[in-house]
Amino acid sequence: MTQQRHHESKWQSLVGLATVLATLALTSGCYKATFVEDPSAAKRAPTHEEWSNHYVFGLVGDKEYDTRDWCPNGTAATRTGGNVGTTALTVVTLGIYAPRKVYVTCAPDQIAHAGESNREEAKQ
Repeated sequence: MTQQRHHESKWQSLVGLATVLATLALTSGCYKATFVEDPSAAKRAPTHEEWSNHYVFGLVGDKEYDTRDWCPNGTAATRTGGNVGTTALTVVTLGIYAPRKVYVTCAPDQIAHAGESNREEAKQ
């Protein structure tokens, strides 16, 4: 009988752990915010992607981005949210580290390499 109880207890522990991990995965979110200036940007791939570090399920940490670093003459769309990688990291770290992704799509023909606009401003 003791062996059977030990087996049942182990099984219940595994089911409990699976339930907790599934709950974390489902609640870690599909949060996203999108700002669109040019509706045609939805058809184009982002010009620039950046990781944004957050902690405690995204409640701690923020970062400001100056999109002129990548798009000196304007952006068509800016989106922040998660993907499979950021969600996996959030689940694996049990929400301690919860990164987000920032996607920037420049207005047509207005693409700069990261930091290029800053170097040009420094020359002036």
